[in-house]
Amino acid sequence: MHGCPPSAQCPRPPRSPCQNELTMTSRFIWALGVYAVLALMAAFTLDGNLRTAVWILLAGLTVKTCIAYKAGW
Repeated sequence: MHGCPPSAQCPRPPRSPCQNELTMTSRFIWALGVYAVLALMAAFTLDGNLRTAVWILLAGLTVKTCIAYKAGW
C-alpha cells in the first residue's frame, strides 16, 4: 500500500471534499449539457429509426451518468 506511515508527516495534504464535490457537479452539468446538444442535433439532422436509436443511446448514457453522480463515482 502506498501512503505515509502513521508516525510520518505526509508531504501533501489530502484534497478537501468540497473541491471534489464542486468538480463532480461541474462535470455532471457539462455532461448533461452535451447530451442535450447531441439530442437536439439528432432531432434536426436524423430521421426515423436512426434518430430513435440515438435518443435511446443518449437516454441510457444520461441515466448512467445520473447514477454515477448520485453514487459519487
